[in-house]
This record gives sequence, C-alpha cells and structure tokens, in this order.
Amino acid sequence: MKAVLTFFFLLCAHSSTLMAQACTGVEIETTPLIILPECNDTSGTVLFSKTRGGNPPYTFTFNGSSNQFGTFGNLPVGIYELIIKDSIGCSDTFNIDMTYTDIEEIIKPNNAFTPNDDGFNDTWYIPGIDNFVGTEVIVFNRWGQKVHNNTRYSNDNGWDGRQAGLRLPVGTYFYIIEITNNCIEQQLNGTVSIIR
Repeated sequence: MKAVLTFFFLLCAHSSTLMAQACTGVEIETTPLIILPECNDTSGTVLFSKTRGGNPPYTFTFNGSSNQFGTFGNLPVGIYELIIKDSIGCSDTFNIDMTYTDIEEIIKPNNAFTPNDDGFNDTWYIPGIDNFVGTEVIVFNRWGQKVHNNTRYSNDNGWDGRQAGLRLPVGTYFYIIEITNNCIEQQLNGTVSIIR
C-alpha cells in the first residue's frame, strides 16, 4: 500500500489544508479530515471543513457524488478527485489521497544506541513504532541467537541492550520488526549497533 495524505494517526485520521487558485483572483481553501477504511473495506470517510474563499455556499463533488456539506462516506482506499464550486461557478480540483503509507515511511529504527546508563540513548528508539499496536521486535546476535523479543514494543519501554538482565557486548545486532498495517502483516529487517 502507498502514502497517507500528510499525517498518520493511530486511528488512521489525518488532515491538512488544501489551497487552489480558482477564478482569477479567487482562492478557495479547504481542510480534509480523512478516516481511512479498515482492512481495505469501504468504511472510509472524508470531511471537508474550514472551506473559505470565493463565494459561499460551496458544492463539493467527490467520487461522483455532490453535496453542500462536504462529507462523504463508504469509501475504499484510493486516490480521489475533489471539485469545489462556489456560488458564482468558480471551481477548482484537488487530489485526495486515501491510501496507507508503506511501513518503511512510518517506522525508521535508529541504527545505534548507547546503553551505558547515562540517561541518553540508553534504549533502542524506533521512531513511528508507537503508531501500531502489538508490534513485535525480535533481535538476534551475529550467530543468529535470539537476544531480545518483545511482542508489544513501545519506545517508553524499549530494548536496553540486555539479555536476561545481563549487558550484551558492543556490536551489531540484527532485527526483525513484525507489524500489522491495514490488516496485512509486514516485516522490517535491519541492523542496530550497541555502542558504549
């Protein structure tokens, strides 16, 4: 699956402001609130709010349906065309992206940490991992032995570079991060280094 509009939230909602030049000197703006469908069904919703510019009232045309409320539901994942027309006929077109972001764009694990109990970088921080519930992180040493396994990884309780309470040696470790994104199990693989 590919990109979410601008922001990714746990509830898969995001918003930003869209601006376009319509008729000469007339600028129409709107802010979409997008709730992505779950598991590729048709439960997606989009609401266009804070519409301004031009001459209200506005007509919103989205996915072949028009109304003056700016709310559309029962939408599957996809990229849609939005046309906003004001009361004097000025209109403009926007593309609305209602697709999921690749996990590689959301989760970007740090490649090193320093578990030396100095209060800085003492645990492995994985940006974006807290956007997913039930993410499993498995870490292996260079001989392929599992040294860490956490089925509900969060940065608040990240890996501290220990195995069974004992500090692991400085070196490079291999990880697998297993995530469910839009009801599809996906994996990220890579390396992380312990530095002291």
